[in-house]
Amino acid sequence: MHVLESKSLHWQQNRAIALEWSGAILGMSGSLIMSVNQPWSKWAWAIWLVSNLLLLFYALMRRSYGLITMQVFFTGTSMLGFYRWIIA
Repeated sequence: MHVLESKSLHWQQNRAIALEWSGAILGMSGSLIMSVNQPWSKWAWAIWLVSNLLLLFYALMRRSYGLITMQVFFTGTSMLGFYRWIIA
């Protein structure tokens, strides 16, 4: 394998790992924030929206079509929640 190809593959793997873990940590953080049921808990919707987008990009990189479908749906529900709880 060519050195540049090896570095490119390594960079892509690191990016995928960063997307996966960032999305997972933000998703869990949003759940924790919502579960404490405080006035600021509404911001969990914004956190979930970012989490969904990160995991959507991760799923696209991995060509994981079931996960892509789920993240598109979750992104839609997070947008609705953000609108209803924060904007409206």
